[in-house]
Amino acid sequence: MHSADRGAFRAAGGASLHRRGDPEPRKTLLELPEPVPPAPPPPKLPNHPAYQQIMAVFAAADAPLRARQVCEAMDLEITPNTSNTPA
Repeated sequence: MHSADRGAFRAAGGASLHRRGDPEPRKTLLELPEPVPPAPPPPKLPNHPAYQQIMAVFAAADAPLRARQVCEAMDLEITPNTSNTPA
């Protein structure tokens, strides 16, 4: 819409038009919005020594680890996977 058209539109009782980049028109709040509920507390982490050891292994790693790598880092025995062998 050209500036002459906008002037005629306003003269006819129309609302002001906003171009891209113009700020939004201000709105009057008739009531306050509902308060935002507080964030839930963070989950409680286990305090078991094994959990602490596992977290220490992940903290020392410089890349993602697989379960086998975590077990090897903790010097745990690796058992063979027998779930995929035919009976």
